[in-house]
Amino acid sequence: MSIRHFPSIEAIASELSIHPRTLRRRLEAESITDVVAELGMKLAVEYLRKTRMTNEKIAARLDYSDAANFRHAFARWTGTSPSASRGENARDDLGGRWQVAVGRKLVAKCRNAPGDVPN
Repeated sequence: MSIRHFPSIEAIASELSIHPRTLRRRLEAESITDVVAELGMKLAVEYLRKTRMTNEKIAARLDYSDAANFRHAFARWTGTSPSASRGENARDDLGGRWQVAVGRKLVAKCRNAPGDVPN
């Protein structure tokens, strides 16, 4: 798909009822957080599928305070538990689910944040 098929930032901002500068600022602020979170999710999937590491070890490696917090975050990212994602038979659509979750979070944040610049 060509970049020409995507709506402009102005069109997206209009749909969200916020000013384009506000949308740009929020996208810039989100990007590093989302990149770090995406990396954590990808590493978690990799560890689950290709190692015999326990959830506790994966949680520690990804800097979670405990395995329960890791399991909750993983389920939020992917819609499935870490144990369901282990091994070669795990579904390959986890990356797509992550992108949908991040997109929904960003849209919600842009719509609900205080201090918007009016259109």
